[in-house]
Amino acid sequence: MKMFNWRLIMQLHLYLGLLCIPYLIIFGVSSLDFNHHFFSTESHREPVSRSLSIRVPELDDDRALGEALRDSLGLFGWYLPWETKRDSVQFQTTISQPGKDYHLSVDLLTGKVEITDRFKTGGQIFRSLHFIGNAIPNAPWWINMWQYYQVLTVYSMLFWAITGVYLWWRKKNSHPAERWTLLGMGIFSIAFIIFLWLAG
Repeated sequence: MKMFNWRLIMQLHLYLGLLCIPYLIIFGVSSLDFNHHFFSTESHREPVSRSLSIRVPELDDDRALGEALRDSLGLFGWYLPWETKRDSVQFQTTISQPGKDYHLSVDLLTGKVEITDRFKTGGQIFRSLHFIGNAIPNAPWWINMWQYYQVLTVYSMLFWAITGVYLWWRKKNSHPAERWTLLGMGIFSIAFIIFLWLAG
């Protein structure tokens, strides 16, 4: 009895590649944008504002208040502490999600809230997919599935590396240059990691 079904391994290798290649493209292009900034950050959509009245929770902690307002207003996204201001009358903060930012301006005395939706560009949304590795608070389940897609891609890359070597090793007509290339790149990678560790 064979220990491994190499045909099954090859099929998994191929189909996981087809499944995960969209994220790898997103990851690569967004990484280039972080360095070269070719995506526009100026949205062509005008901000949209609306007002409503709510009961403002009596909370002294800014984060707790910002998150409580987000939940009571039915918004989803992350609370941004660096865009939060408070005085005796007004509380201002921003809730951010991949598609837009919600700027909240709250009258602490009357409970009147002004919400301004600031829409992001397609490039900004594309770039945000690079790093969403955890659940977005209050987001629909289908949006939060992205984090599991990222995890699947990470483990698939490890699987590709191991099975790629395994499938190559099974070849009966491999050229000696292939073995030297694999050995050389392996030694170079390990040496480079050790160098960075010692120099860091």
